[in-house]
Amino acid sequence: MSLQPYVQKKVMVLTSDGRSLVGTLLSCDQLTNMVLSNTIERIIRPYDDPEKSREVEHGLYLLRGDTVAIVGLVDEELDARINWSEDEILLHVDGFKSVEYWYAEGTAGGAA
Repeated sequence: MSLQPYVQKKVMVLTSDGRSLVGTLLSCDQLTNMVLSNTIERIIRPYDDPEKSREVEHGLYLLRGDTVAIVGLVDEELDARINWSEDEILLHVDGFKSVEYWYAEGTAGGAA
């Protein structure tokens, strides 16, 4: 599948080493090498970890294709409602079709 329809859109990239990166896809090639702008790395901690989840800004970011595991579009409305550093986030995976973000208060977000 080509990533061309995702160019100039906000995407989330999961890497083979477990990183979660969110940014605007500027460019990609047939080897899945990618250039992201306004890139943020989301470090999601387990529920019982004393260190809170956080975001690290990286800005312009080049990803080698052999490190990319999954690429998907970001639901920007849902993403804007989540405070990644304050909310306790639990990830719930329902098959391979959706990942839902569940807030600690028990209300569900939408599929990302």
